[in-house]
Amino acid sequence: MQFTPLQHAQRRRGGSAFQQHVAIPAAKQAGERIHHNIASKWLNELSEREQEARIFDIANQFNAGRNVITDAAQRTRLFLINVRAGQRAKEATAYSTALHYLRMAMELKPAACWSQLPVETARLFLLAAEVAFLSKEFDPMEDWIEELLAHRSARLEQVAALKIRQAHAMCAQLV
Repeated sequence: MQFTPLQHAQRRRGGSAFQQHVAIPAAKQAGERIHHNIASKWLNELSEREQEARIFDIANQFNAGRNVITDAAQRTRLFLINVRAGQRAKEATAYSTALHYLRMAMELKPAACWSQLPVETARLFLLAAEVAFLSKEFDPMEDWIEELLAHRSARLEQVAALKIRQAHAMCAQLV
């Protein structure tokens, strides 16, 4: 019996293209489940202080397993973890890392975030705008400021957002 080169390669790898097509997503989902389980274990077993010290590890594990999360409460928890990780990265002046976590939080935020979690959402948008400014990513900075101003009427939040916008305008004049 003659085999084509593709059939020969499939036989050496141990399965048909269909079997491999099915096995790869299953293995990926199993890997994501493992990441999710590791992060959940850390949240259940570590004290708040230890969690804060390992916030990047926890966020990374949860983010790697985020596709297995179907529960809205777990997505909200991951949203808040990413905001915390973004804040910590900003404090360490790791702006690109901070922006990574904050963008992940933007992706995970609940659809009704401004009504369900107004303070946390405002904090996310303000923090993201500030980090985007510090990273010289001015288009998303402006978008996040606009959305914050559209949803929040608290003067302190608006002043903080407008200060970021003003700092950007002043820097633009210097260049």
